[in-house]
Amino acid sequence: MARPFEHTKPSLRTWGHGRAQVLILPGAGQGPGCWESVGSALAGQGVPAACLEYPGHGQAPWQLPPSTGLHDYKLLAARATAGLGRPILVGHDLGGWLAQRILGLADLPALLLAPWPGQGPGLLFASPVLGWDLLWGRPRAQGLVAEPLRLRWQAALAWSKPVPP
Repeated sequence: MARPFEHTKPSLRTWGHGRAQVLILPGAGQGPGCWESVGSALAGQGVPAACLEYPGHGQAPWQLPPSTGLHDYKLLAARATAGLGRPILVGHDLGGWLAQRILGLADLPALLLAPWPGQGPGLLFASPVLGWDLLWGRPRAQGLVAEPLRLRWQAALAWSKPVPP
């Protein structure tokens, strides 16, 4: 059975001209709009940048199957990274977790800003309030989407492999 993003081309918001030297992996619920000032500043300094737009996050409506999991986002981010050659990864929150997974596959420069825990007990134990709110679908900030239950459990318990349906 095909995975949710298996045939999805990574959607990138770009700033500047030429191949992006920096790939921004935003946090959960964020889209490229949250990184507009950073991307513009980088481009203004002559450093082309791109930001990955996750399906179902930011301005994109959640129209994904319930089987969508963190592994699917990891594969999408890895394809976006490979398409840019050897970019500097800038990952925040979910994007920081994705960058950690990519760094396990490729030796790239990276900046992680408040990433999800890379291993261990997951958000439920690393940040109990955030972990429980995540599990129960209560976004921590106005305008963030509540992820489907399967994705919330994966993040809270640090599951990175696909869970059989």
